[in-house]
Amino acid sequence: MIIPLDLFIFTYCGYLKKKLAIFYYYSGFIKKAVDQNRQNSYFLEYLNERDSYQNIEKIQIEENIQKITFGYQDNEAILTIEGNVFAKGIDINPNNPKEFINISSLIEDTNDRIIENIVSGANSIYLLTSNQNAYGIGSNSYGQLGFDYQILPKTEKPILMMKNVSKIFSGNNSKHVFLLNSNQELFGCGNNEYTQLGLGESRKERKIQKLTKIQNIPKGKIIDIQTSYYHSIMLIENQIQN
Repeated sequence: MIIPLDLFIFTYCGYLKKKLAIFYYYSGFIKKAVDQNRQNSYFLEYLNERDSYQNIEKIQIEENIQKITFGYQDNEAILTIEGNVFAKGIDINPNNPKEFINISSLIEDTNDRIIENIVSGANSIYLLTSNQNAYGIGSNSYGQLGFDYQILPKTEKPILMMKNVSKIFSGNNSKHVFLLNSNQELFGCGNNEYTQLGLGESRKERKIQKLTKIQNIPKGKIIDIQTSYYHSIMLIENQIQN
């Protein structure tokens, strides 16, 4: 059975070409990421094509690695099979930005520290727990953690953003985030300067809000959302009526 899919793009078209150049520029620095049988460590090979300079960095993690993500300014996060998240970066651990720390252990609710998935924004990291709660850590300069950026510009420990979350969508060049609940209701916050949240108004969304204003999107299961600084792409399962 073939399931038809619809693809929708929210974009500020005048910046699309520039956005693609930025993405290529940053992706060129990471040549490959190898998880050696998910045991204890992984390698990142940084490649600077201009200087043909290579450097291998080995990170010791005493757990089995499941997933790695990265954002700006060496912000990196590692999710282990055991449900812990180790992260580093200037927005995560400003006193020692090159040191990996267990950020999942910083969640105040000790019964909510098992992490099922991680997603990186440009300067933020999002955690989805086994209890289906979404947490954020790092920069909140555009309200991408769901709080007023003037009151809370950044946080060095995970803060609860929203409960009953099934998926989190953001990208390592993004300062906005989407959250999907179990009822297929979509929420979002952060940078909306180029209407990348699908809203008509251009502004920073300081609080998480239900995205009911998105126009011309048919009802259907949201399969995926990919985001960058200037736009978002949504993939929806089309509901065909007989």
